[in-house]
Amino acid sequence: MLTVCYFKDCHQPVQPGSWKCIYHRRRTRCLVEECTNQVYARNLCVRHGGQKSCCVQGCCRNARQAGFCYRHSGDDSRRRCSFAGCVRKAILGGKCISHGGAKMCTIEGCSSHVRKKGLCCRHYRLWAADEEKNKANAPASGLVKANPTAMMQTQAASTVVSSDDDDNSSDDGEMLDLIDANFIDQVFYDVVKDEVRAWPGAPPQC
Repeated sequence: MLTVCYFKDCHQPVQPGSWKCIYHRRRTRCLVEECTNQVYARNLCVRHGGQKSCCVQGCCRNARQAGFCYRHSGDDSRRRCSFAGCVRKAILGGKCISHGGAKMCTIEGCSSHVRKKGLCCRHYRLWAADEEKNKANAPASGLVKANPTAMMQTQAASTVVSSDDDDNSSDDGEMLDLIDANFIDQVFYDVVKDEVRAWPGAPPQC
């Protein structure tokens, strides 16, 4: 009776009444006799035909990527840009960078390609510098991870909004002063009116 797991290179103890360890308890073994590999597909391991072979005629290696083995997956003829007459390598969607195979920077008005976190090189450097400043000034706890694109767009919009706020701040202050003055006058009038009613012999109030 087996004391260690049946599968290849596994030395864990078997579970009671089983030939597999707790990790491999839901795995099945290859149908080929005396094979200790796990099933990959069609009740066979990779070695015995459980995985498809390379698409290249005469190659018996296992397919790794897009139906090709590791040796033939680097064939330049399959990675060329799909644009007519272009010999550059495809980056995204079967096209090179020049023909739309790369995403654009998410900052409005920027025509550079994305390099990291949805930003081009220039905008990412600006965002990274602001992040370092915020970390230095922020408390040790309660930090919130910022969205780089949203932060850059907010900074651009803040320059426009700040000028409008300065123009409106003086008007808002004058309005609040006027409201406070009217409120104080009304309260003072009500207090004096109540005191007059309380005087002895005071005439009745209409």
